[in-house]
Amino acid sequence: MTDMLNWSRLSNGVKSTAIMRRALHDANAVLRSRVAFGKTLDQLPLARRQMMKMMVTSEQALSMSFFAADLIERAETRGDEDAALTARLATPVLKFRATRDARKMTGDAMEMRGGCGYIEEFVNPRLVRDAHLGSIWEGTSNIVAIDAIQRAVGRNGCGGAYQATLHRRLDEAINVPAWFRDVLRGYVDRSVEFAVQVAKTSEREVHCREAVTNLYHAASAALLTWEGGRIYAMRGDARRLLFARLVVEHELRPHDPLVSGDARVESRIADLLLGDAPVSMADAMELTPM
Repeated sequence: MTDMLNWSRLSNGVKSTAIMRRALHDANAVLRSRVAFGKTLDQLPLARRQMMKMMVTSEQALSMSFFAADLIERAETRGDEDAALTARLATPVLKFRATRDARKMTGDAMEMRGGCGYIEEFVNPRLVRDAHLGSIWEGTSNIVAIDAIQRAVGRNGCGGAYQATLHRRLDEAINVPAWFRDVLRGYVDRSVEFAVQVAKTSEREVHCREAVTNLYHAASAALLTWEGGRIYAMRGDARRLLFARLVVEHELRPHDPLVSGDARVESRIADLLLGDAPVSMADAMELTPM
C-alpha cells in the first residue's frame, strides 16, 4: 500500500508541477507582450514581482518532483533503505505543498492575462480547474499532512533519513560557498526538529500542515542549491541559487510585513532571472546576503 501511495503521490506532484509550468509559460508570454500604461508588463515592478513569485513556486515543485522520483527509483531498483525512508516522507510532502501551490499559481497566471484569461478561449480556466484535483486526490491536504508528520515522521522515523539525504546533497555542492550551504543545513535541521516535536503528541496535530510546509521549503531550497552547483559546473549558470535565496527569504526567514525590503536588490534579481543570460556565481552570492 505504501509503495502504491508513493507512486500516486509522486504522480500528483508531477501533474501539479506540469500544470504550474504550463501556466508559467503562458504568463511569461503575456508578461513580454502585453502593454499597459505604455509599457510591456516586464517593465512594471508589480508584474515582475508577481512573475518572480510564480517562477519560484514552479521551480520548487520541479526540484521536489525529481527528488522524490529519484528516491523511489533508488529504493525500488537498488534496495536503498535510506532512500525508501526518505521517499516515505518526501512523497507526501511533495503532494501536500505542490498541489496546493498549483491552485494559487494558476490563478495568478490567469490574473497576469487579465479578464481575457477567464474565458475558455485561453488555457487558464482549464489549468485552474485541473489544479484543484491534485490536492483532493489520494488524500486531501489535512490527511496527507497527518500522514507525513504523525506516521512518516512519528511512527516510521523518516525525519532522520530525510535530513541526512539533504545534508549529503549540500555536501556535494562543493562549488557553492560553504557559508550558504551552512545556512541551508540549519533550516533543514530546524524543519525536521519541528516536525519531530509536532509528531510527539496528538495535541499538536493542529501544527501538522505548517510542519509539512517547513519540510518542503527547507528541502526545496537545499535541492535548488545542489542543482545550482551542478548546473554552474556544467554550463556556468548559477540562477537556481537565486531561486534558493528567494525561498529562504520569503518562506523560511522571519519577516516583518511592516518593513520593506531592498527594492534595488529585488529588481536586480528579477533582471537576472527573467533574462536569458547565464547568472555568474559571483552575482548569485552577491545577491544572497544571509
